[in-house]
Amino acid sequence: MKAAQHVGALESYMRMMVMKDQGAVAGAAIEDGIVKHNSKTGERTKSLNSIIEAVGEDNQTEFLNYCEAFRILDLAKRGIKQKMTTQEANKIIADVKKSKNAKLFEDQRKNFVEYNHELLWVLVDGGFITEEQYDKFLKVDPNFIPLSKNMEELEGFVDGFKDSKTMINIPIPIHKIGTSMREVKNPFLEMQKRTVEYYVKASRNKAGLIFVNDIANAIAQDAQGDVVA
Repeated sequence: MKAAQHVGALESYMRMMVMKDQGAVAGAAIEDGIVKHNSKTGERTKSLNSIIEAVGEDNQTEFLNYCEAFRILDLAKRGIKQKMTTQEANKIIADVKKSKNAKLFEDQRKNFVEYNHELLWVLVDGGFITEEQYDKFLKVDPNFIPLSKNMEELEGFVDGFKDSKTMINIPIPIHKIGTSMREVKNPFLEMQKRTVEYYVKASRNKAGLIFVNDIANAIAQDAQGDVVA
């Protein structure tokens, strides 16, 4: 098969594979948790929805402030100032530790951090960042949770991720998890949107890389055939 023919056939195939069930894959992560990248048994994190349910609707703002306070302290160690001061962050943590929600919030915070670490690994699997970059980022930012207020650093770290384009252009199937997230400002709902976005962009990028490699191989084979002929 000549390279041009190979391009057409493979592009159609990769479009089909990238589109197939990506909303369902992200939905499974939201509903059932993300499969841990270093697990040999398919162990999953706690699901995003289980964390939301455990925290409870009335406690969401307090819980998210508690999560953010830990990251504020991490950033302060690196000389990075945020809107929330370290004094405010320490007070939020101290107040929670004295409250009836102390164990609940800490348990779910750890679950939420783990979920987001594994969600970040999706970008490693998709070829956006390397494993070395992943380890480096989490070493200096161990309590990273991509709330809307502090996404800029990750998006700068993952060079060009936010506006990246691949050879295969497939719309993000937000509708497949049952609701549109674009107009919702609740951080938990924003996280649902981000989960879908990461899975689809990672799959799209991986498909593009496979596509490019296969075309390069096809061209090389065609060239060898022309020389033999």
